[in-house]
Amino acid sequence: GPKGCNVAVAGASDKAFPRQINNQIIAAANNEDIVGLLWVIECNLPDMNLVNLSTSIHRLAKLAATDGQTRSLLSSNEVVGALLISIQSKLVQARVDSNLQQSLSNIAWSFATLQIEDANVLGLVADLALKVIDGFKSYEVSTLIWAFAKLYGNEGLPSSAKRVFFVAANQSSKDLQSFSFRSLANIVWAYATVGARHFRLFT
Repeated sequence: GPKGCNVAVAGASDKAFPRQINNQIIAAANNEDIVGLLWVIECNLPDMNLVNLSTSIHRLAKLAATDGQTRSLLSSNEVVGALLISIQSKLVQARVDSNLQQSLSNIAWSFATLQIEDANVLGLVADLALKVIDGFKSYEVSTLIWAFAKLYGNEGLPSSAKRVFFVAANQSSKDLQSFSFRSLANIVWAYATVGARHFRLFT
């Protein structure tokens, strides 16, 4: 990492280390300190797991969501660039585990919020989502679908994202009562936006 980094805690057990990194990310984000957050990310990037990486991009996106100036600052920031490269390589190696759905949902939401159209990363997110679609919570699946619709609009979803829409429609229609009003609103908006009349969601 860069000089002067206070890396989480050297010598911590492997299991505790990612949790400490996450605590640092969340603390900087809660202070609404984007410079501090970028610093924490830069310092810890080599040691981050997928949860850390998805938390990092998610917290950056949350801080930038309502602020166009911050968004444009992040789009050319080299720490963000390095973070995106790390996200891609960790997605390539991703194992199916209980955190995967939330990580995929957070990454997709962050890319949509920051308007990052990275076909490679989004393709990996879609492919992995298809493998674990059964394990998504209702708000995670609605966030994922919303993000793809926000990024691609009605210009045509890539085929892996289109399959996510099909499978998610199938999943959701079996269990609509578990969706909050907001999740349902996101889903309705997403399917309407991509022109998805063919999806058997509300029939």
